[in-house]
Amino acid sequence: MFLASIVVGCVVAYAFGPKQGVRAAGATLGVLFVARLFPPLTLYVNILLAIGVAVAAAQAAQRPPHAQSRRAIEMVRAVYKQLRGGKR
Repeated sequence: MFLASIVVGCVVAYAFGPKQGVRAAGATLGVLFVARLFPPLTLYVNILLAIGVAVAAAQAAQRPPHAQSRRAIEMVRAVYKQLRGGKR
C-alpha cells in the first residue's frame, strides 16, 4: 500500500513537480486505505490506479521532466557517483 503510493507519487512528481507528486501519493494512500476497509472494492481500486499510473507515465514520456525533478535527479546521481567512489 505504501510502496504503491510512493511509486505513484514519484511518477507524477517527475512529470508535474513535487507538489503534485505529494498530492497524488496522498490520494493514492487514501484510496488504498478505503479499499482496505471495503474488500469488495479492492479490484476496482487497483484497476483505477493502474489506469491512472499508465496515463501519468504516458504523459510523463511526452514532456520533459519538471525543473525541480531535474535538480533532484542530478543530486541523486551525484550522491550515487560519490558512493561508487568517483569516476569509473
